[in-house]
Amino acid sequence: MGQTEKLAEDKWPDLNSSANHHISTLYGTVQHVSKLTRIASVNKQLNSLSITSGQESTQIATSVTFPVSILPYEPNPTFCGRQEELKRIAAFLGPKEDPSFKTYSIYGRRGVGKTSLALQFAHSCAGDATYDAVFWIQCETSVSIRQSFAKIAKVLEIPGAEYDNHHEENLIAIKTWLKLTSRTWLLVFDNVESEKVLRPYWPKGVSGAVLITSRSYFNFIRDVCRQGQTVKPLDLRQSWELLLDLLGDHWKELSIKSQLPDSEIVAAKSMLQQLEGLPLTIEQTATLVKDETIGGRTIARTYEAFKDRIRALPERLSMPRSASEKSLDALWDITFKALSRNARSLIGVLAWLSPDGIQIQLFQPKDSTILNATLAFCKPGSSQLLHGGVTISPGLDKAICELQEKKLIKYNKQMMSIHRVVQEAVNFQSVEDLQEAFDAAAKLVANQFPKRLIIGTMYLFELGDYDTCEQIIDTALMACKDRKSLLYSRLRGTQGCLFFDLTLLSKCREAWEETLQIREEILPHDDPYVAGMLSNLGNLELAVGNVGAALKYYDRALQVWINSNEESVQSLAKTYLSMGRAYMYQGNLAEALKYTDSAEALVARTLGMGFRFMANVHYAYGDIHLRRNDLDSAIKSYQACLNIGLTNMPLHPIIAATWYSLACVNLALGNDDAARSNLDKAEAISRLGSPARDDGPIARILWKRATILESDSSGKHAEEATDLKAKAAEIKQRLMASGEGGMIPHYEDQGNSKDKENREEDSYDALVSLFYR
Repeated sequence: MGQTEKLAEDKWPDLNSSANHHISTLYGTVQHVSKLTRIASVNKQLNSLSITSGQESTQIATSVTFPVSILPYEPNPTFCGRQEELKRIAAFLGPKEDPSFKTYSIYGRRGVGKTSLALQFAHSCAGDATYDAVFWIQCETSVSIRQSFAKIAKVLEIPGAEYDNHHEENLIAIKTWLKLTSRTWLLVFDNVESEKVLRPYWPKGVSGAVLITSRSYFNFIRDVCRQGQTVKPLDLRQSWELLLDLLGDHWKELSIKSQLPDSEIVAAKSMLQQLEGLPLTIEQTATLVKDETIGGRTIARTYEAFKDRIRALPERLSMPRSASEKSLDALWDITFKALSRNARSLIGVLAWLSPDGIQIQLFQPKDSTILNATLAFCKPGSSQLLHGGVTISPGLDKAICELQEKKLIKYNKQMMSIHRVVQEAVNFQSVEDLQEAFDAAAKLVANQFPKRLIIGTMYLFELGDYDTCEQIIDTALMACKDRKSLLYSRLRGTQGCLFFDLTLLSKCREAWEETLQIREEILPHDDPYVAGMLSNLGNLELAVGNVGAALKYYDRALQVWINSNEESVQSLAKTYLSMGRAYMYQGNLAEALKYTDSAEALVARTLGMGFRFMANVHYAYGDIHLRRNDLDSAIKSYQACLNIGLTNMPLHPIIAATWYSLACVNLALGNDDAARSNLDKAEAISRLGSPARDDGPIARILWKRATILESDSSGKHAEEATDLKAKAAEIKQRLMASGEGGMIPHYEDQGNSKDKENREEDSYDALVSLFYR
């Protein structure tokens, strides 16, 4: 074994425990949060809310023919039992007598059949039109839940639903429809383990039914009227009946006639006891019994192979097995070792991907050179086969069919899915197999989503996906053992960017100062990596109100950028933009405009006017024009920011900040209704970005909404305004106590003395990241 392989084997157990926690979430696998914070409403004024810069309607097309349904799989022909559970669900959720909003939770351990039970109920409702609409929502990750809502939007024919950047419009229009419709409906939220993921999508003020499946008893939506049940493992009698059903009519007939040998019955019950009544494992047992090479169509031979594998099973890479885990791992080990090489390679890659909705096209990249030895069988050849409407290689077709036959994956409408239990089982294989499968999966994903290949964490950071970004960075930092390397400094630098945007400025300072120290020890003083961190520290000083210190950092960085090559153009533009903001805070708007112009010219010349960074430039222009009281120009600049941002990064904080700024402009113009609409849009996006808590942007929005209500001379909104201000102040106090927020510098000696209200507004602006104030 070479030195590299030995190092990988030594380090894998430590890294694997973190990877199983973090990377599994990133690829939609099997780690969730079961106890989170609280739930709050995100549905105010949904009737007229639209997120786009235009005025597209959120009304549902009248051409929709009901009943409608979206369900992930066809009915399970082998589903049996669970009749009492189905009756309890139907009795509580049935819409006939009680039209109120009802929630029912199905919870239990993984593999016990929660999703199968929910799917059976949903199909029965769709089949007999119990509800006018039945919609299935995958809740494994924020991405899967977003995709589910996009599918619902298309079925309801919401305008613009076919576009990728209409997520907010889809969500708001669907929640509006759920609230206002006279149709009966059922939503199934499958695999809910995180309130943070669920919260923005939860219907409020509605009449309908929700069915939740989860491993946790946790009351995600704090509904005191909810009901639910634990889906328990099957007892021995139920397990035996299910096994017979899965083995087929011949076995059932032998059992009814008492013609099964005692040896078969004893072996079956012994094995079923060890498998703890999990339907998924019983299905796999039936598959093994029917496999001539394993069970030879006898339960006794299958059980002997099962016992032999338990005795010979190697230890897990991460931690010792319990007795229960040993039995389950032995079952899966028999299954995987019986697979052909190609089928085993395919399932190894699938184990690293999001478990639901894996497109078959992912394994047919245009650049077939990325299909290395692990996936060489996926390469197109002289003969291609039609599989589910898609032309694929014979090797891939055969591997998919084998995994389907072994009940290890499902394939429907050009999409593969794999149970999370199966994914976990695959990940207990050898280090070499894990590494090969991970490398292959990473290449496929990078080919499909090339933007993420450059700097994955920075791409997610730019999109505003902070949670995923933080998980990637934490795992990468743990894996990077050399804490004096440039790689480590790059990771810490990105982590500092994350803290900066979250206004955790003390943590940001620690990360960036450590990054600068490492780079100055390794690199020359005029290296671009050193200059980049100098510019970042300038931003940090500006965020805490130290304009003079910020400009000194910017000047040092500027000297490096100006003397660098064309690759530093974007960095130079960012520094110009930061200097413009610094001068804006000083009240020197002429200098602010000059540096912002320089940033725009550089980006336009080298990257184009539609480049994502141009959204920041237009936002900066809007802020300058607003301070100059040039409201018409401010509106044009903010609209230009939205035109770029909504296309490229619709969930990013800059979009919420732009709507907030437009609300300020409309308030100054006396357009209170337009200002309220702008704030609604800002809040909708902010709550999507911070679903589990009220953060700085939300506090600022609440405060601004209160000031609009206070301006109503009739006084009819006075009480609501008081409540909103109290809520905003409470959030501000909590955030500041936890170390969040910066400062807004004041320059009263220049004749711009601020009144009490503007000072109060500054205190809320300081809770927002520097470039979105």
